[in-house]
Amino acid sequence: MKQRIITGLILTLIGIPALYFGGIALKLIVLGIALIGVYEFVNCRANGFNLVLYLVILTFIAFLVFTESNFLIVEIFALLIILFILGITSEKFTIDDISMDFVFAILFGFTILGILQIYSYGGKLMIFIVIAALICDAGAYFTGYFFGKHKLNKRISPNKTIEGAIGGWIIGGIAAFIYAYYVLVPLGWFSLNFYLLASTVLPVTGIVGDLSFSLIKRHYSIKDFGNLFPGHGGVLDRFDSLTFCTVVFEGLMLAVILVWKN
Repeated sequence: MKQRIITGLILTLIGIPALYFGGIALKLIVLGIALIGVYEFVNCRANGFNLVLYLVILTFIAFLVFTESNFLIVEIFALLIILFILGITSEKFTIDDISMDFVFAILFGFTILGILQIYSYGGKLMIFIVIAALICDAGAYFTGYFFGKHKLNKRISPNKTIEGAIGGWIIGGIAAFIYAYYVLVPLGWFSLNFYLLASTVLPVTGIVGDLSFSLIKRHYSIKDFGNLFPGHGGVLDRFDSLTFCTVVFEGLMLAVILVWKN
């Protein structure tokens, strides 16, 4: 647990300033998350790392980020066709792999895109998502460690408990709302009710994200996606909840903006 805490503190000291000030530091972190995260996913299967698949997913993410949204359907369909071609031409690619690769590329691509779009409002808004996701994660860990008795889902993640999930949700939600109340509401970007909704939804979303990536690990029979962060695993292990939270928050944000426009 000591190693996990030390690593978490180091990541916080590096990540929060980069999120707040932005610039080249943030771009390098996002680039690193994309490059390493995709590598961890491609490398986790029994057949080992596949350079072609790695480049296909990275190329899709790049097109998603740097092209207009009018091409979104074309990009997604092109990704699907390419993955099926890989399945047709190689025995190493099963239909399960194609499905998993497609889902991961969509989810991770929209995460990277979401970070950049949310950051257009400023680093303070992105910090709100980080607080909701990571404080929930930390709260769930410590609540489960000291008070956990009932397993949340033994099949997917045997160490997680119901008590931990509830504690993480409450602690993460309260922390996010306090931050929003004192930092974000005065900026006038969104209403207090919006942040109350987001503070309630995002910690739960983070728990779902955590379990979802655990499900992927069980599918590929691995404990962690990587070992970059001692006590935490790899990039995908550390940012699994943040991935889902970013996509969901972007959806909430866009829904509010569309309502305002109409």
